[in-house]
Amino acid sequence: MSGRTCSRHRRSGTTDPPRGRDRERGSGTLLVLTVVIFMLSLASTVGVFGRYIVAWHRAAAAADLAALAGAQAYGTGQDGCGVATEFADRNDQQLTDCSVVGDRADFVLSVKISAPVPTRVPVLPEQVTATADAGPVR
Repeated sequence: MSGRTCSRHRRSGTTDPPRGRDRERGSGTLLVLTVVIFMLSLASTVGVFGRYIVAWHRAAAAADLAALAGAQAYGTGQDGCGVATEFADRNDQQLTDCSVVGDRADFVLSVKISAPVPTRVPVLPEQVTATADAGPVR
């Protein structure tokens, strides 16, 4: 044997370049890892926006309830905005504005509720706001 070595007589430590499917070994792991990271990012984004939506719905429900209670109280001669504030407090919401337009017979009571969002994101607002109007039934 002159200068050529047989594959079974090669020195240990030298390796042949990968051939065929051996070149792609481990590529499935990277693909799965990429998909998992993408899915986790998507799930966390949906979770954050879901918390904003839930906070807004709670604020809207509290605004509706406060406006209805305030309008009923105002129609019977009581302080409508005081009652609306009380109902907002009972629902752990903050009444930020209340106004009454009209007289006792024909009026509209408007309320504005601000609610904090449990998850803080730097580019999104820290509070959501909902408004509601109520008046007498004709």
